[in-house]
Amino acid sequence: MGESFTFPAPVLTRGFLLHGELGAVAVIIEGIDYILLTDTFKDRLQWDKQTGLFTITELKLQDDGEYKVDNSDGQRIQITFQLTVYSRFSFSLSFLLDTQNCSVLCSVENDRDVTLGKEILNQTSSPHLNITPSLPLDIEVQDSDTHSCVSSNPVSEESAELDTQKFLNTSEPPLFSHEMFSDVVLLGIERRTLARGLSS
Repeated sequence: MGESFTFPAPVLTRGFLLHGELGAVAVIIEGIDYILLTDTFKDRLQWDKQTGLFTITELKLQDDGEYKVDNSDGQRIQITFQLTVYSRFSFSLSFLLDTQNCSVLCSVENDRDVTLGKEILNQTSSPHLNITPSLPLDIEVQDSDTHSCVSSNPVSEESAELDTQKFLNTSEPPLFSHEMFSDVVLLGIERRTLARGLSS
């Protein structure tokens, strides 16, 4: 299920919400009701007549882009937003044990602005989306530290920890995998233009 975002720019009486090449996607009529002008946001775009705020629910990756709230309540003001929608990544941490050491491999599904790093290495992933970011680490049997693997993008972070001694002394099979998956859509919002007065 996707997240929601409310544009912090009210339209109480007259105005529009515009989106990229679609142009106006909703219009407010005399502060009473609004008309949705496209099926793109059908059942997902709401307007609160009390606050005057537009809200997009069930955000999708395709909702990325520039939005403008055009307010004609008094002097015409247009506020521009750049909405960036991120998908929370899937993240896996695999441990492979042999007789001499414990080999740890952190990997993550590559996506926009994803980084992968282990605290002990302080490294980040390749920015190329056709490469699966991964970081290997060989741990000596006598190692008593706890190691963390952390993966993040601008709006979410996942981590997993390995207690070396607990793992090395376990009777479990020599391959263990820790995985986290989520299809929750998260977002980043940049208010790019504060306000712009336009002639009526």
